[in-house]
Amino acid sequence: MHVLVCDDDAGTRLVLRRMLTQRLGCTVTECVDGMRALACISSEPFDLILLDIQMPAVSGIQIVEIMREAGTLGRQPVVMITSDARVEVVQHLLTLGITDFVVKPLRTEALIEKLGRLRAQHEANRAGRGRRLRPERTKR
Repeated sequence: MHVLVCDDDAGTRLVLRRMLTQRLGCTVTECVDGMRALACISSEPFDLILLDIQMPAVSGIQIVEIMREAGTLGRQPVVMITSDARVEVVQHLLTLGITDFVVKPLRTEALIEKLGRLRAQHEANRAGRGRRLRPERTKR
């Protein structure tokens, strides 16, 4: 599975890259801001996109809105990374059509479990026996 990780924080990118490559066997492309993320998204398909909400120049939410307008949001599942877990923020993200979200600080085992499920769904979809990736309902 080829994953785009876009976060302006080098430490977060490092944690995500290691987790995705070492624990889930994914190939990872990294970028540090929204402009680079848009360039990557338009130049190659990704099986999953992990986007930080707060980035310089173009935010993760703006990227999702651009993808939605271009009709590429459903083809490239997006998991948002946020430090803001307020209900209205999460609700807005889900309304935009993202696949799921992760709240910072990242909890490794919970994140591996969540991304592992997305990877399994991706593999099932590729085999033609699965359904589209859907947002997971988080219990409060």
